Parts: sequence; structure tokens; C-alpha cells
Amino acid sequence: MVLGLDSCRDAALPCLPTSGMNTPESHESFMRRAIELARQGLGTTRPNPLVGAVIVKDDQVVGEGFHARAGGPHAEIEALRQAGGRARGATMYVTLEPCNHRGRTPPCTKAILESGVKKVYFASRDPNPNVEGGGAAFLQSRRVQCEHGPLTEEATGLNRGFFHWIVTGRPWIISKFASSLDGRIATRTGESQWITGPEARRRGHELRREVDAILVGAGTVLADDPLLTVRHLDVEPVVAPSAASPLSGSDDCSLGTERRARRRSMVDLANLKAAESLVRGRPSIADSGASNPSEASGQALERRTPRKPRGRLSNVEALGSLEAGSRTFRIVVDGRGRSPLESKIFAPADGVVTLVATAETSSREWRQALRDRNIEVVILPPGGNHSVDLPSLLDELGRREIRSVLVEGGSTIHGSFFDDGLVNEVWAFLAPMIIGGSAAHCAVDGTGVSALSEALRLESVAVEQLGSDVLIRGMTGLALTPETAPAKPHPQSDGIIN
Repeated sequence: MVLGLDSCRDAALPCLPTSGMNTPESHESFMRRAIELARQGLGTTRPNPLVGAVIVKDDQVVGEGFHARAGGPHAEIEALRQAGGRARGATMYVTLEPCNHRGRTPPCTKAILESGVKKVYFASRDPNPNVEGGGAAFLQSRRVQCEHGPLTEEATGLNRGFFHWIVTGRPWIISKFASSLDGRIATRTGESQWITGPEARRRGHELRREVDAILVGAGTVLADDPLLTVRHLDVEPVVAPSAASPLSGSDDCSLGTERRARRRSMVDLANLKAAESLVRGRPSIADSGASNPSEASGQALERRTPRKPRGRLSNVEALGSLEAGSRTFRIVVDGRGRSPLESKIFAPADGVVTLVATAETSSREWRQALRDRNIEVVILPPGGNHSVDLPSLLDELGRREIRSVLVEGGSTIHGSFFDDGLVNEVWAFLAPMIIGGSAAHCAVDGTGVSALSEALRLESVAVEQLGSDVLIRGMTGLALTPETAPAKPHPQSDGIIN
């Protein structure tokens, strides 16, 4: 929490608790500030992680910074620039282990050494298994003290989508739906707008802003004709604590920053400790339907800017890559080519790339008509429910540097993702209404489970009140992080540029 500025040496810098510099509480305060700074890069750093840094000397913050965009200065560099000569003999708090390799920019470890910083606290380890000589090990070999922590889980949660993508080569999957108390997402006649109120809808659009891609099935395109763009955010975005979304979302603007932080801190969604569950639940490379293992695996990609994806990228290259940091993908899963060409989702939208995942069962004429509209069309192996093979789709999205995907429906596509064990996180908006009717669509279709003991139970559950509605969100346990990742690099991985 940022306190008053009256006693700070620099009015542009926050004044944090100064008593007991070497206490766990003071270390947490400075690292928490670094995490707050990292969140300022929400939605602009893709495909890079969120990183913040704070430099402290004589119990005062003398420099701070965050990574604002891919290709731009890293958080450590921004903080060192602000600190100037005051960095000598100071302590740095950074949310991610400093990089020790040259890419678009020189290694941060070199700048730290030259600045004279004497100690570095880093909350999360660099997850890249391919970068030789970790940043912390390098600094320690040059007599700069390094310590892992504090707030490791919170910082990891801030970048859980990125870490998952780095380790698995696939994006982090969020299943999001809005339903009545009896689990219906529409009436028996198909009416669904609106089940939840404006506060809940705004919260959903905030989540859209923070993910790399939004995905729906053909049924949703036919029933709702959605735009899948970010709206209802006509005021300045709020700053959000760590437990909200894959990139740590924001809250309704009626709440003050401190109140939001207290409410979010009740639950930390960063408890990503289920690597074995992921291995058991995720289809193997051999089962993914890809033609060769290296394509199926994706790349075990590097912390800052992974290798560009392979293959045809006409729509992506035409509109700019994700390195711009602000583009969002709209993805339609339509194995049979049922989506009308005049659908809103196929209309041009600023800062949005539209991709259709289909199978050979769709007509060539339909696919060509989409390409004529500058829509990227990807042909994948067929899957269940006349769809496509979802593991193959996630492998493809991972190669395109898409780190997080928000699955918005409908019930069939939700069911397919759950049946295939691909969902990492759930956001369920519940409205205080009963719709009823056996013909009304439920939130999650698919095969489901045959016994309650097999049901998927969420972990690290959080509950939020949004007007008259309630948001329940939690983790499925299918996750890998730098702390739970395999010790050896992925067999198909390469050393990647920064």
C-alpha cells in the first residue's frame, strides 16, 4: 500500500514503511509495490510477462519501473534509470528473476552489476529452461547477493498464463460463463441477453481486455452473433490485485484501490502446484493430432520474446504481431463451416485479429470467403461434436504466441474443453434467477462425469459480489509453473531471443 508522500525524497516516488528495513514485513512491502507496478503493463506486454521493479536505499524508494511493452526497456532498466547514482549500494526488488542473456536489449544483469546494486530480491524464477546461467546465479557469482522471494505465489499468479505457456507451449485456458442459479445460460427459446447485470458484464469485459484471445463455438455465433470485443470500459481502467485473472484482472470502479486489494487478497489464485495433474489430464504429443512432434509440442519459449511461430501467418502479419502488445485474437471454432459470413465477429475491428479453426469437413468456398475478408483460417484434425481437435488447436495457438484464451461458450464448446481436461481456470457469473426448462441450455455440456467423485472441484476459490450477481472463480489444478516445472528443458525447445 502506498502511503503519503510528504517525507519522501522524491515526490514522484512512493513512501513505503521505513522502520525495520530487514524485517519480513518491509521486504513484503517493497515487493508488493513491485507487483503493483507490474500490473500497470496489463494488456500491453504481450507476449512478454508482467514485471515490476523497485530500488530501495536507506529505507527509501529511490527508483521504480515496470515493463510496458515487448521490445521496450525491462522493469529493472526503468528503475535503474530513475535511481541513477542512488542505485549504488541499494537493494532491488523485482517480480521476475533478472534476465542474463542478450536479445532485443542487453541483459539486465549487466546493468545491475554496473549500477552497483548490492542485493536483489526476486519473487519468481525465470521459467525458461533454455537460457544458460540464470540471472540470480550470474549475479551471485559477481558478489551481488540474491534471494528468492518474498511473495513468490502472488508474483507467480500475476504471470500464471505466461508461465503455463512457457512450460507447456499451450495457452492458459479460462472457462467463463454467466448462468442462472439453476445453471441455465439461456431460456428454452434461446434468449440470453442479459442474464447478469451491468456490473458483472463490465467485469467480464475487463477480463477480455487482459487475455490474448477470446474463443467461442459456432453455436454461439449462430445464437448470439457476438462481437467479442472489449466494451463497457469507458472510464479509466482500475488497478487490480493479483488474484483476479491470468494476468490479474481489475475490479468494478465503485471500489477504492485499497478496498479492492483487501478483497482480492482473501484468495490467492497463484497456488499453481498441480504439475502431475496436468501431465495426467493433458493429452500427449502423440495424441494431439499434429503431424510431427515438434509442431505438436510448440516451443518451450523464452521469458521475454519467444521465437516467431512457424507456418502461414497472413492475417497476423497483415495486422501486426502480438509484439505490439495490444492486439486481441477472436477465435471461432467451427468444424463444419456453419458460421454466417455476415456475422459481426467477421467484421473488421481495430486491434483485433480474427481466426477461424475448422476442419476439412467445412466447404472450401466458405473458407476462401473468410480469407477474402482477411480472416485467418486454420484447418485442424476433426474432433468430437463436429468440432476440431482442441489439443491441436492449443498447440497452434501456442506457436502464435497466444498465452491465454478466454472460452466464452457456448455449452458445447465448454463441455469439450472440460471433457478434454484443458481448462485451467473458471469464472462463473451467477444471477439470482431461475430459468428452468429441460430444453434450456446448461452452462457446460459434453460427456461429463459418471460419479461425483470424478467431478472437477475448483481450488483457491474466490467469491465476488457484483451488483445483484455473484462471481465464483477458481483454479482447476491443471497448471505448471517455474516452481513445479520439469527440471529438464523440453526436448524440442530452442534458445530464443529476448
